[in-house]
Amino acid sequence: MLAHASLAAAAPPAPPAWITDAPDIFYVSSAYLPQLLNGAVMVIDTATRKPVAVVTALGCPDSVALTPDGSHLYVGSACGGTNKVRAIDTSTNTVSATFTAGAGPAEIAITPDGLVGYVGNDGSANVSVFSTLSNSVFDTIPVGVEPAGIAVTPNGAKIYVANFGSNSVSVIATASNSVVKTIPVGTQPKDVAVTPDGKLAFVVNRAIRSASESLPTAPLPTSPTSTTARSRCSTSQARR
Repeated sequence: MLAHASLAAAAPPAPPAWITDAPDIFYVSSAYLPQLLNGAVMVIDTATRKPVAVVTALGCPDSVALTPDGSHLYVGSACGGTNKVRAIDTSTNTVSATFTAGAGPAEIAITPDGLVGYVGNDGSANVSVFSTLSNSVFDTIPVGVEPAGIAVTPNGAKIYVANFGSNSVSVIATASNSVVKTIPVGTQPKDVAVTPDGKLAFVVNRAIRSASESLPTAPLPTSPTSTTARSRCSTSQARR
């Protein structure tokens, strides 16, 4: 899996801003780059574009998720069967909490209010729901096989989970923490993103070159500049 970086926001005179997918944030001070093979997260000053800190002993960090206020970074790790999620205090760049999720916790999404996190466990076909206040899991939601990408809608009402091994996307209602819909997509969906207006979710399918809107899947035109690696990627659009 490719590691996913996250950006933290500086604190302007107004309340602290942050960046993940929001289009209207202007203050960015740090980028967080997970290094899976090194078991670390590198902190990069975006003004100087230089590393300023490295948080180590994180197992196999695959992706990171920042809380809306920018105070904590959550990192999943499936290394050595520990199945741990760690919270990093961004003011000190140190681990402030560690808790156990399902098997193979990887992609994480934090709700817009910053109170709840959802982590996809690719080894146990479920999503662990945790509190960012107590840093503990309080619910588990069965989804498809090998959940990979995960995204939350801007209003926090739904979570979209790309199931790599099931060729589907699970739609979770956060009010009940249950799957309310399963959407077939392309082969091996790897990641998912929701548009800022919350009306569409786009899914990347790794094993085929296609674009789909729920159903059916349609081929994309061939690009003369495409490489072999790029030709194995695709985009799907799941309509909610």
